[in-house]
Amino acid sequence: MGEIAAGLATICSRYADLGAPHNPRTAASVDEAFARIAAGLSGSASTGPGIIGKMRAATADSQFAAAFSLPPIGPALLHDLARVAIALYWQTSNFTVLHMVTATHAARVLFDRYPQLALDQAITFLWEAAGTAYASVGAPPLFEVRFLRLSPRRGRISLPGPCPAMTTM
Repeated sequence: MGEIAAGLATICSRYADLGAPHNPRTAASVDEAFARIAAGLSGSASTGPGIIGKMRAATADSQFAAAFSLPPIGPALLHDLARVAIALYWQTSNFTVLHMVTATHAARVLFDRYPQLALDQAITFLWEAAGTAYASVGAPPLFEVRFLRLSPRRGRISLPGPCPAMTTM
C-alpha cells in the first residue's frame, strides 16, 4: 500500500501542471517568499475540485502571479520549508497544509538517501507546489511557533502559549 501511495504522489507532483508563474522574481528566503504571497492574496482561499483544483485556481489568480517569488534553491530550502509547513499546520490544522508537511518530509528523506535526486529542478518543483498550496488555503500570515519542551523543574511537558487545537474546540 505504501508503494502505491508513493507512486501516486510522484505522478501528481511530477505530471500535474499547476501553472506556477514562469520566471518569478527572487526572494531572499522562504519566509520572505511566503510573506509576499500572504501580502499579495490578503487571505482569499481558492476554490476548485480537490486539492489540485484549488492549487490550479490559486495559480490562475493574477494576485498570486504577482506575489509568487523563488527563494534560494538548495538543500537549505528543504529545512526552511519544513519549519514553515509545520508552523502553518500548527496554526491551521488544514489538510492541504498537512500535505505540505508530509511532502517536504518525504523529499528530505529521499534526498538524504539519494542525494543525486536533489537537483535544483526537483527542489524548485517542490517549492512551486508548496507556494501554490499555501496560496490555495488563503495564505494566512505565519506566526512563530515554539514547540513543546520538557520543564526540568516540574518534570512534565509545557506549552509556551495557548495551543490552537485546544482553543478551537
